[in-house]
Amino acid sequence: MRHLPGNGAVLQVDRADAAIRRLQKRQALHGCARSAAFPAITAAAGCFYVQYFLFIDAGIGYGTWISIEALLTPIIGGVGTVFGALVGALVVKSLGEGAKLVTGDVPGLDLMIYGAVLVLVIRFAPRGIVGALADFYAHVTRRFVASRKPAAGVAHG
Repeated sequence: MRHLPGNGAVLQVDRADAAIRRLQKRQALHGCARSAAFPAITAAAGCFYVQYFLFIDAGIGYGTWISIEALLTPIIGGVGTVFGALVGALVVKSLGEGAKLVTGDVPGLDLMIYGAVLVLVIRFAPRGIVGALADFYAHVTRRFVASRKPAAGVAHG
């Protein structure tokens, strides 16, 4: 704060204004980078998708099983966890490809397996696989810490 004769107290906000302008420019730059990065990643994923199927068809791109897989991966892996979608994608794709490998290309078998796994996960691990692993780790850690504490009334020495 600076005192000017006759004008009273005047706040010096020049430095604060400059800092705010720098932050706004930085935020705008990061927003532009995000706006460019996400479509680029989506385009690359689309290229890999087309290479996998070797042609584009509405049934492949927007079929029922695509929607089911997209919904199952975070539910099975763990909704709200960092690695839930990754673990869910690994489990769902592994089960689907394993079913095709073992039984051939039986239509609908992978969807039946997805349904059974979904029922099991919701019944026994409502927070998903990652949530179940986190709960198991917390349980083991609590038991280990509890076993390391000395009993009350036992003299050490």
